[in-house]
Amino acid sequence: MSLLANSLNMLKGERRGASLYLWWISLAAAVAILFWFLALSQRIEVFLQRSTSGFLAADIVLSAPQPVDQSWLDDAHLRGLNSTQMLRFSTMMFAGDRLQLSSVKAVAEGYPLRGELRISDAFGSEGYWVKHGPEPGSVWLSETLALQLSVAVGESVEVGDTELTFSHYLLEQPDVAFGVFSSSPPSLIHLDDVARSGVIRPGSRVNYRYLFSGDSQLVDDWYHWLKQNKKERHTLTSLVDSESNLGDAYQRAQQVLFLAMVSALALTLIAMWSSLQSYAGPLTRRIGVLRILGASQRLLLAQFGLHLGITVFAGVAFGLLVGSGLDYMAAQQMASFAPLLAEQSIGVRPYLLAALSGVVACVCLLAPLLAYLFRVGPRQLLESAERAPKAPAVKGGVLLGVGFVLLTGLVSGWLNLLLMLGLIIVLTLLSSGVLLLVERIRVPAQMKTLHLAMLLLVRQRVRVTIQMVGLTLAIALTLAMVFVRSDLIDEWQRLVPEQTANFFLVNVNPDERTVLAQQITNQEGRLSGFYPIIRGRLTSINGEKVVDDRDGKAAIEEQQGRRRGINRELNLTWTDTLPEDNVIEAGDWQKTVNGEGLSVEEGMAKRLELELGDRLTFVVTGGEISLPITSIRSLDWKSMRPNFFVIFPKSSLDAYAHTYITSFYLPYESRDWLYTNMRQYPAVSLIDIEQILAKFAGYLVQIVQVVTVLVVLVLITALLVTASLVMGSFVRRHRELHIYRILGASDSALKRLLMAEFVLVGILAGVIASVIAEALLGAQALWIFEQSPRWHGQLWLLGPVVGMLATLPLAFWLTSRLLRASKSRVATH
Repeated sequence: MSLLANSLNMLKGERRGASLYLWWISLAAAVAILFWFLALSQRIEVFLQRSTSGFLAADIVLSAPQPVDQSWLDDAHLRGLNSTQMLRFSTMMFAGDRLQLSSVKAVAEGYPLRGELRISDAFGSEGYWVKHGPEPGSVWLSETLALQLSVAVGESVEVGDTELTFSHYLLEQPDVAFGVFSSSPPSLIHLDDVARSGVIRPGSRVNYRYLFSGDSQLVDDWYHWLKQNKKERHTLTSLVDSESNLGDAYQRAQQVLFLAMVSALALTLIAMWSSLQSYAGPLTRRIGVLRILGASQRLLLAQFGLHLGITVFAGVAFGLLVGSGLDYMAAQQMASFAPLLAEQSIGVRPYLLAALSGVVACVCLLAPLLAYLFRVGPRQLLESAERAPKAPAVKGGVLLGVGFVLLTGLVSGWLNLLLMLGLIIVLTLLSSGVLLLVERIRVPAQMKTLHLAMLLLVRQRVRVTIQMVGLTLAIALTLAMVFVRSDLIDEWQRLVPEQTANFFLVNVNPDERTVLAQQITNQEGRLSGFYPIIRGRLTSINGEKVVDDRDGKAAIEEQQGRRRGINRELNLTWTDTLPEDNVIEAGDWQKTVNGEGLSVEEGMAKRLELELGDRLTFVVTGGEISLPITSIRSLDWKSMRPNFFVIFPKSSLDAYAHTYITSFYLPYESRDWLYTNMRQYPAVSLIDIEQILAKFAGYLVQIVQVVTVLVVLVLITALLVTASLVMGSFVRRHRELHIYRILGASDSALKRLLMAEFVLVGILAGVIASVIAEALLGAQALWIFEQSPRWHGQLWLLGPVVGMLATLPLAFWLTSRLLRASKSRVATH
């Protein structure tokens, strides 16, 4: 009979047993879960990148004060990237006898590369979405700018030396900035109209922006190339390293995603290792018998190698099939809120990685076992067949661990790997400590079942520790993700609490301030206060002139010995009250109020190496001001309020011409009133940041929904892996129950004993999971949300409950199956 026929007959014969079946199921589950998470993580990562890159209108944005080398753009094209250009500048626009300063974006063909623009043909309408910019000869104006110019759609607007036709209202832009100090209402024109307008001249303040998009790998390679070759005054922006709220949120979601994937991988490998140990005993017995009967090692190696190879191939194939089905169902389920998820093609990478990982894991586990079986004598094999050989189990576990380290480091990053390894070590120590504590606990004599269950746990210390580590990891991650979801919402509510400012007023004249404040208050608005604004430039520190870094690094190197300054004008202000969210880190705020010196923002002080007592000199229109630093402040740049690098005493600035800025909250129903009322103040710029808040809130909802899906998937993974871990001891428990029945144990007593053992493991794992989850949430609060850790009281109750509920169904199923099997064996005897 051929080797293949023998292998197929062996598989048919082993269908009745549980050993190979359990290992095959564990392998298939490992491959399916790994594939599922790889595919889902790829879908979600692309989804987050594509849906949030709309905030940049591209995947990467390179900003520069001067045009970049054309060879860079040619290189991007050769790499297969999409690219377009944009200019940003401020200029006056004219319509009849009205004029208004506008923040202009001049865009080329292809803009936006990501996201869409919302425009309308009539004031106040909801408008519609488009994926292109204005045509040459036309201009799109924000509703605020159109009101200030008193211009209607179809009329002409003068921009420099050319006239452009006002064709659409600009309602929403994909790359709208989170900063709100741009004091001019926005407009959009075509890049070809810039040259005809003549508004860009030598010395003009222009920002050149180059937008790139493409496949993830191409974008990553191009990003790293730009990061290495960009000039000092170039700014490179992407979601990966953005310092905005958006970049923070993206990185938080990505960290949760990676943690879930690494955890699932660790759990499935633990399940494979555990279930294989139950199959090692029967396999040892069979090979030992065949070797005693005279079978050659070469023939046995070929026969069992083919036998196990078919099993591995079938398990991997079935796992990929199940994983593909799970991925399809999950993508279709999430398509209701994220259609891009279902549309994304996952390619062959998840298939290859999952299949290769399954095969490599099997080789790591089987190679030491087979080497042991053919190295040790047949009589010794039969003597050790009742229990799985320890030496190959240890070697297989080590090899599997090394494979896990390499795969995880490549897939999810070495930092996530180190965190996970540290977590597993901590879980192992905690689980061992809990079992030592269980061993020392003395229960009342009336609780015999609990006492026996505790003895069983202690007697199986190694196996139970492994089971508890896997179950604890799953429960801890599930609990942590549930509370991460809650913390994301809390973080948004903290950042944007109820009645957060949704409008800014800039360029308010002093005589308009009181009237505007009263009008807004009458509409149930809430103002954050008016701050005076004066433009000024830092010229010297302690009498030493600073380098105005307009020419980049070369200019500094040519002027050795001079301190670096700030390459732009600052918005200077004064106030007698410390602004909200400002904290004095050093010095005395009251000295600034008394006119003795300046208050400087902490980041600026670090960047310019400033200390208390340093004298700063600023040039403002009409004069020069020199004062010492008397306090250093920290503040929240992500807030929706006016923030300032430098705050002066009132006595130093109030003699100079100035305007005011304020932020305020206004109910949605008063929006139309506001736009109509602002016609009375043509010089005042109204900035509507409600659209920014709405976009960011929508993005946060997407993150919360994705995290919710991950919570469900990890919980299902925990149940699957827990089943594999508990079922790995099926054969041994079968033999034990047979002995108990021979000794006279009743069905009810055995059922109570098994249920108590399984549920006790779940409860103990849940308690440890609560500790780990609380630690993870504390670390998240400190290093991700940058907040003080807080206590999660509900978590300590949920941990044991989830552990008990996770093991209870398995306990019922395994108990009934074991009891039926042991009854059958007793009847046979």
